[in-house]
Amino acid sequence: TSKTDGPNFLGNYPPRDLETIMGNTLDQRKGELTPKGFGFVFYPRANAVELNYRSGINSITINLMQENREAMLDAMQKYISDYQAGLLNEKSNKKRAYFGKTTVSMLWGLMAPTYYAQKVQLRFEYQLVTPEKPYFVIASATTQETYDNGTPKKDGANSPANRIALSPIQCKKMIEMLNQDALLAIVRQLDIEASAFDVPDDGAVDSGEKELF
Repeated sequence: TSKTDGPNFLGNYPPRDLETIMGNTLDQRKGELTPKGFGFVFYPRANAVELNYRSGINSITINLMQENREAMLDAMQKYISDYQAGLLNEKSNKKRAYFGKTTVSMLWGLMAPTYYAQKVQLRFEYQLVTPEKPYFVIASATTQETYDNGTPKKDGANSPANRIALSPIQCKKMIEMLNQDALLAIVRQLDIEASAFDVPDDGAVDSGEKELF
């Protein structure tokens, strides 16, 4: 396949659903966890991944380009290392963007994502749910709806705030699934399947005998 669709083009293949990872949303004040399933869709034509979930009445889609995923996965790896070293304590609990941040686009809506905001700041931090359980947090503030070019819409809707909470093992699963080598492996497998031609030779029937049906 010729790469004619821009620098993010990996292959001319339709979107692929990836694994759904269980995690939580987190009430910042009460510290209460609400279990959620986070779905991921990989777009080989754009080297993009959608993160999809429901929060309250809203269906939410966060668009993650490669630079966004790298920032998020690096933050997750730092979180895991700091957790294992016992460094995540009350001192930096809830500190905004403690592990970094990145700028993404986001869609949301009641039945399906219909509103759009282009420049949503996604922060990576942690919050102690109990003294022994600091959760990795993907957070964003309420953001005004924009046009595709990023210009705010007058009287536009405001996005819901995000506060996704993940444990070390849940972060590890995301790192394994969303790192660029794993996504490129999917494209390589699709290349193999798309170019497959011959039927495997499972063994020829002896020439002197006819197969009975």
